[in-house]
Amino acid sequence: MAGVCISLLCLLFVMRGHYKDRPTILVEVWDVTRARMAESQPALLIGASIASICSGLHLFYTAGGPLHDQYDKIIEIYITAITASLGLKAFYNQIAPITDVNILLKRVISDLNKTTDGQLWIVYPALNIGYYRNRKGIKQEREPAIIAEFSSAVKECAKRLTHTAHIVTYPTALYQPLFHSYIDKQPELKNESDDTKNKIAEECATNANNMATGFVQHVAEGLNVEIAKFDHTKNHHELSPLGFPQQVIIIGSVTYALLSYGLPVFDPACNNFCAISGDHKLVDILAYRREDSALARLITGHLLKLITLHNNHKSGKSDTVSDTSTLTNSNPTEVKE
Repeated sequence: MAGVCISLLCLLFVMRGHYKDRPTILVEVWDVTRARMAESQPALLIGASIASICSGLHLFYTAGGPLHDQYDKIIEIYITAITASLGLKAFYNQIAPITDVNILLKRVISDLNKTTDGQLWIVYPALNIGYYRNRKGIKQEREPAIIAEFSSAVKECAKRLTHTAHIVTYPTALYQPLFHSYIDKQPELKNESDDTKNKIAEECATNANNMATGFVQHVAEGLNVEIAKFDHTKNHHELSPLGFPQQVIIIGSVTYALLSYGLPVFDPACNNFCAISGDHKLVDILAYRREDSALARLITGHLLKLITLHNNHKSGKSDTVSDTSTLTNSNPTEVKE
């Protein structure tokens, strides 16, 4: 059986190499298979370890009898243990939240790369989720690899879903105050000067702004519209922290409900952010992933109405929501200059 599995994987590898310049279902099958195997590697190792122990015990206590019976039983043990391990992992993934930010980013990147239809919404104070925790040292020479991969996946997905790609963030002018308040009390910067903290906050804010700008540019490219003539407010919605909606990521039929603990709180009295008193550490994020097209449509419909209501209020129009079509780029020729 192991030989059969290895042969199938080799066949997939050869077929992928043969068809790599001609995108087909075979390439997609290979990419999905490789991604699933990498994702399931811990469960496979646990299942194989349990099967190895059980096989040893079986051989020890059943020394007699035909060899083929023992070998058949060992194969059965391996199949049962690995299947049970994979089943438990799948069940766990359905009910347990994602608590590691980098694992969350990898799951989101995977969904972004394979999505070709539906809507894309990223609702978060600043688009560069996980940037600060992945940076190294006082001066960051280059963008962290996982953030660069996330940024690229977001922009390429936005280019494919031009008519329905949206990001909702705090106003860009608030990026630096947000990051400064966030890092000001971090233990690793306790002995650093205010000037150093300001530079790090500026670096984080610049990265967030570049991601948002790149997102809009890729949408414009997908619509074949010059960026200078493109109305970026249709795709990048800047909302005040006081009226900011629930943090969420929607990619096609996949929804990530995000719960963040530890972000600075906006104080309207001083028009600035205040760090939460107590233990200062990196933000804890709980992400619940669910693949449900009906739920995705429900949330995107709510977000469209919320953004339309915000735009109407900003322009002095009625607070009633009657038309959300102005938020979609249905016709590139109608984009305002």
